[in-house]
Amino acid sequence: MNVVCIGGGKGLSSVLNAWCQLGASVTAIVATTDNGGCSGRLRSAGSPVAWGDLRKALIATTSNHDSVFEAMSHRFASLGNLSGHCTGNLMLEALYQQTGSVSQAIEIMGNMIGSQASVLPMCEHPADLLAITQNGTCIAGETNIDALPSMPAQLMLDKEVQAPQTCINAIKDADLICIGPGSLLTSIMPVLLMPDIQSALKTTSSTKLFIHNIDYEKGPASRIEPKEIVQWITSHCGKMGINAELSRHLLLVNNHSYRLPRSLQSVIAGNDTKHEIASLVSALTYVSKTLTQVHNPALFNAF
Repeated sequence: MNVVCIGGGKGLSSVLNAWCQLGASVTAIVATTDNGGCSGRLRSAGSPVAWGDLRKALIATTSNHDSVFEAMSHRFASLGNLSGHCTGNLMLEALYQQTGSVSQAIEIMGNMIGSQASVLPMCEHPADLLAITQNGTCIAGETNIDALPSMPAQLMLDKEVQAPQTCINAIKDADLICIGPGSLLTSIMPVLLMPDIQSALKTTSSTKLFIHNIDYEKGPASRIEPKEIVQWITSHCGKMGINAELSRHLLLVNNHSYRLPRSLQSVIAGNDTKHEIASLVSALTYVSKTLTQVHNPALFNAF
């Protein structure tokens, strides 16, 4: 089964890891607008994209996860200007400087560490997230948007950028498109705000599954109820045919609710708010089996 996963951060990484364990053919379309931390420092120095979430996605899709994570996530300490920088981000930047291509740098790194998925940037050129507050103030940058006390009236990219054609092709060829989990405003929305991504999502007939966070996220997105999120996305991006939602207790497909088995609910609930890999493997297996009943079984025969 061809699965496309959209988003960024730890949520995307967990979903990618789970789908790879299930043997799906996976493509990640990763947000590149982060302006905080190591990624933000590199962007300020001239990097075209935020490498951090791309690095996390690559690590999540390797079979040798622990060793690769330790090597690529190491942060330099007491080393002058390198202090706080992450090994994997610097390696991706080095490969970009050698090749002149963001996508090629990611592909080379993926081959080096044995990535089992295709990891793609939402765009290959600099772009930042902008928000218009309820009183009309323009707020620039993800770190500032995350600090807003309430949901913005409008969200946009600061310039029109194109997605790589590989992203569009992956969406067209997908059997299932997973959106989330993760930060709604700063991990999910940057990708969905891309006009060509929107167009591809609107024209494909594949199932589009929104995966909710287990618990309320911090920041402005905590001001809206989970049941309102898909409608909020639609109000900003238009109707993209999101026809399935997975939450802690329910799978919703074409407005029909399937209550998750009690044993699975307890696994998903866990003791924290993170989507643990084992929980997601169980949940996505259930999703796949349910979709088999709802749609053409041939599309989901791997499960």
